[in-house]
Amino acid sequence: MIGVHTSDLLRPFATEFFELFKTPWEFYSAGRHYEVLLCCDVEPQSYSAQLLLIYSEAGASREDSIVTTVAGALEKTAAARPAFLSYREDKIPIYTNHTHEITLQIDENGLRNDGSPAAVVRLNYNLFLEIAHLLNFGQPAGNAATPALDLHIDLLRDLIIRHTEYLIEIPARPAGYSMIACLTHDVDHPFIRSS
Repeated sequence: MIGVHTSDLLRPFATEFFELFKTPWEFYSAGRHYEVLLCCDVEPQSYSAQLLLIYSEAGASREDSIVTTVAGALEKTAAARPAFLSYREDKIPIYTNHTHEITLQIDENGLRNDGSPAAVVRLNYNLFLEIAHLLNFGQPAGNAATPALDLHIDLLRDLIIRHTEYLIEIPARPAGYSMIACLTHDVDHPFIRSS
C-alpha cells in the first residue's frame, strides 16, 4: 500500500495521478504502516514505511512553499522554462521548480523512526503541483513529444520496484499487448427527422 501525504490543496491532483498509476494507495494516516510513503512538501513526524519518497523543492523559501490556491501556484510557474530531471535515458521536464536544478538523492541506509532500515529518496520538486501544471496547461510545443506524465509514473514505479519487495499495478493495456485503442462516437447535435 502506498500512503500519500500532501496538503489538502493538492489532494485532487494526487487522486488524478493515481487514476493513471493504478496501484493501491490511500491518503496518509498516522500510525499506519506503508510499504511506500510518498510525501509532497510535507515530512511526517513519525512514520513506518519501507520506502520514504519526499518530493519537495529544495532551496525554496517558506513563502514559496505556502500556497493558498493551486491557481496561484500555477500562475507563478506557467511561463517558466522547464528544468529537466535526467533519469536513465529520459529527460523529464519539470515546470514547477523555482531553482531550475532538479536532483534525485537516494539514501539506501535511512532509518525508520523505530530504528529499522528504510530507503529515503528525495526529489526537489512537488510531484502533485507538477501534475496540476500538466493537467491545466499541458506542455509547450517544443516538449509535446515528451510523455511527461507517463515519465513521472515510470520514475515512481522504478523507485518503488527498486526499494520494495513488490508492486501491485493494474496495467493500462491488456496483458500481452503493447497498446490499447478505444473508439467512441460523439453525437453533439442529435435531432429527429420527419419524412
